[in-house]
Amino acid sequence: MSQHDLDIANQLFPATRTDLNNALQALGSTSSGTSAPSTTYANQLWYDSSANILYIRNEDNDGNIPILELDQSNDTVEYFKSDSVRTGLIEFTDGTDCITLNGSGNATVSGVCTATTFSGAGTSLTGVTLKTSDTGSSKVAVGTTAQRDGSPATGMFRFNSTTTGFEGYNGSAWGSIGGGASAGGAIYENLNTISANFTFTSNSNGMSVSPIEIASGVTVTVGAGQRWVIL
Repeated sequence: MSQHDLDIANQLFPATRTDLNNALQALGSTSSGTSAPSTTYANQLWYDSSANILYIRNEDNDGNIPILELDQSNDTVEYFKSDSVRTGLIEFTDGTDCITLNGSGNATVSGVCTATTFSGAGTSLTGVTLKTSDTGSSKVAVGTTAQRDGSPATGMFRFNSTTTGFEGYNGSAWGSIGGGASAGGAIYENLNTISANFTFTSNSNGMSVSPIEIASGVTVTVGAGQRWVIL
């Protein structure tokens, strides 16, 4: 760490040599110190060794502008900018790429981010499809009908406001998974009209309470060995 006024005095050679060395050391260390140099110049770089922040002197030579902050423990850097993020990449502290932002503002979360969490009461996702890649039953589809129908996976569910309400995907088609209600676990309801195609899950049976109507163009598929009982 070294600072210098960068002004070489008119003096004898040994003192001049020392003065020159001190000035070069200040330049080599970016005028690092726990406070700003006492003598400053426009566009001068200064490294605050106490806060680990690199500054540049403004053109008017009356203030310092922060450029970046260095993490001296992990050898990483964070940039400063008043109105936007300087980089389109968010990494773990070990340098593993986690979230990438492209020029259109779309974010891609890589597989290493296995526990991505959105939190906060004001969190909102609009027109977005959420899908899990595992083989379990906990899958969700959210977004426009086109997005939901693009490439659904078995076990996904969605809310379809134009047809039956909540629907589930069985691997080949979407079908109603409810929309009914219960009262204290003793009364259960089903809709009077089936308005979307439905295929019974393999090795499953079902029942409905009449009167019940299948809308025009809608198909209910009951597999071999399965039963659909209408009471």
